[in-house]
Order: sequence, then structure tokens, then C-alpha cells
Amino acid sequence: AEPLRITQVKADGPVAMVWTEFGFYLDGELTHCGVNIFTLTRLEGEWKIATITYSHIEDACEDAPTP
Repeated sequence: AEPLRITQVKADGPVAMVWTEFGFYLDGELTHCGVNIFTLTRLEGEWKIATITYSHIEDACEDAPTP
């Protein structure tokens, strides 16, 4: 499971950015955490993901989102 916590959303016309914190759990155990950054573009009235960038942290995950 990879629960997300949306911490920031910015949009300007047909482009947007969504910043999410995540915790990655395997068999109920937290293995790592980090941040996902999604950039989106609006095409024909629908939001589409253009890019995904993420970090991978194996320690200091005390505040990671939980399932």
C-alpha cells in the first residue's frame, strides 16, 4: 500500500502541480517514504498526468502517511 497525503496543489490555467507525501508499506511494514510530485496538463477538459517525480527515503519516516 502507498497512502498519500496531499500537501500542496497549484494550478494556473491548463497546468497544475500536486505535491504529495507518501509512505510505502509491504506486508504491513513501512519500507520507505518520500514525496511524489505530479505535473498535470488539462487536455480537452480533462486533467492528464504529464510527469511524476519522487524521492525515496529509508529513514526519518516518522510522519509518513499510514494505511
